[in-house]
Amino acid sequence: MGSSARNSPEKNSPAAPWWPDRKTKGNYMDWEIKFIGRQVNADGITYPMSAVVQAENQDKAILALYEWFDHINRPVVAPLHSDYAIRYVLTVREGNERRLAGAAQGRETYATREEAEAMRTAILRTNSPETLRQVYKDPDSLAVRPCKCWAGHFDPVGIYFAG
Repeated sequence: MGSSARNSPEKNSPAAPWWPDRKTKGNYMDWEIKFIGRQVNADGITYPMSAVVQAENQDKAILALYEWFDHINRPVVAPLHSDYAIRYVLTVREGNERRLAGAAQGRETYATREEAEAMRTAILRTNSPETLRQVYKDPDSLAVRPCKCWAGHFDPVGIYFAG
């Protein structure tokens, strides 16, 4: 088979290391896959799970999961060792700098500027001026900025921005 799953019961045993070796063959790369499923031959309900798979591309990475898992739903595939992703975040002015307006977590980032602008508009429309001042100090400075994020989970790399 052209790919191998690393999340097998044998490889997750206490005697076996999680990362057996970092060598890859050909054009294979490591993929992290988060999904809903269960191990092969397990009875019962499915659970949120994740695995690291070595494969040539995303499709083959998902197929490799079927060696060890059943009932795979909603797979989210990301290169494990990619550099960064550019996402959009809400920022507020703090002195001469800007900082993240929300938590430094991927759930507070947006794939497009339009999505981030829509969230900014919703925040400004659905909160009172008093609440906005309590949370953001200067709600007029709430603005969208591009942000370098870690690939896969999209947590921002930093929390401060120029201007």
